[in-house]
Amino acid sequence: LGLETNSDTDSVTWYLRHPKIEIGTSVTDWCPNKNDALYSTLGYNSTTVYDTSGFGNNGVMVNNIIHTLDTPLYDSSINLQRTNSNYIDLKNTYITNQSTINFWGKVNSFKNWQRFFEFCNALQGHTGNYRILLGTYQSTQQLALHIYGGDTGTTSLFVHSNITTIDTNWHMYSIVFNKANLKVFVDGTSVVDTTMTQELTSMVRQYSYIGKSSYSGDSYFDGNISDFRIYSTALSAEDIKQLYQTKAKIDKNGNVNCNQFIDNDYEEQ
Repeated sequence: LGLETNSDTDSVTWYLRHPKIEIGTSVTDWCPNKNDALYSTLGYNSTTVYDTSGFGNNGVMVNNIIHTLDTPLYDSSINLQRTNSNYIDLKNTYITNQSTINFWGKVNSFKNWQRFFEFCNALQGHTGNYRILLGTYQSTQQLALHIYGGDTGTTSLFVHSNITTIDTNWHMYSIVFNKANLKVFVDGTSVVDTTMTQELTSMVRQYSYIGKSSYSGDSYFDGNISDFRIYSTALSAEDIKQLYQTKAKIDKNGNVNCNQFIDNDYEEQ
């Protein structure tokens, strides 16, 4: 590694010999690597969102979704426009009683029961639903999280329609299931830490949407989504904090870049 210089100037060229890259002692310097539990690769093209877990459950981007440079930390984000009925169909998602759902989201406008995401196993709230949804309560700016067992309306594991007030800025949302314990974080800060009425059922949910409801009368999401991840483990509060404060940049081809380097061995030439 070196810094290029102009021979006509008095600037000095530095060469780094045997550079050592470390995870910083401060979480603000932290970035994921391939040996870290928080590392993942991401990618998409004009019609597909790729599942990089190795199970090949790629998502389908519906109705000409736009990629935009409006993004919190990364190369670009996916813009879901309500007027175009945009959404992402993930089809089957396997959510267990020890899982984490983590993503960046930005709401551009608020309307009736729009979803950041909804994973369920039956449409319109019918028996066998097992629904997990995060969205906005009615047309307000209140963050709502609803979790049900096999029958929406009667088997409520957790239903809260005013967790916190959100705005039209980028925020990172994290939902952590650890058996009966439920934790929700916004921007790495805890907003829910509770015990559900029973453990979440570990199962494949065959109707899994980003930006769309299983109810036909609810609004499509209007805003941007970036870096949507599902972890097959319950991340700790420190894990969530690191995800929020990471300096890593992930581009649309799945490349992870970071400019936070710590060198302990250099010499001047």
